[in-house]
Amino acid sequence: MKFLQHDACLQCGDSRTLTAQIDNMNIYSSIQTIFKTGYHSPVWTQIGSEVTANSIGHPKVAYFNGAAGGDSIYQNRILKHLPTALPSDNWTFDFGYEFTQSSIPTDIIVALTTTSNDPQLQPTSGDFLYVEHGNGVDQLYVHGPGGTATALKSSQTKQEPSR
Repeated sequence: MKFLQHDACLQCGDSRTLTAQIDNMNIYSSIQTIFKTGYHSPVWTQIGSEVTANSIGHPKVAYFNGAAGGDSIYQNRILKHLPTALPSDNWTFDFGYEFTQSSIPTDIIVALTTTSNDPQLQPTSGDFLYVEHGNGVDQLYVHGPGGTATALKSSQTKQEPSR
């Protein structure tokens, strides 16, 4: 896997949205750090406007800004080409995740993929790993070539300040 992506739901429609942030993404093996980001430069590739990295309003995080589905019309995601392909085994990743608003989207908050194509348009065979928020409930699911892992409960952790 060579790409790290954060992707809003491509075919969910505009009524399903997510406001959330991801920080401190780390990928490491037992002997070395493979990749680490605070979402600052080098620049991430941004496609669409509802998922950003290191924006003025949300520095040093990947931010889903009310990211809605696109009904196959537009994409909202960011991606980063990893400095090296991940080894076929023996690596771990972790990250901080906090959501402030959800209308039960099906967003892929983290995707590790072999190509830069939208994760939702890639085959679900071969090498991939997705962490998904949603699928009908505010839970996190882990998807990979071996199937879907048990849902991890997620809860709204912070309220947006009033404006």
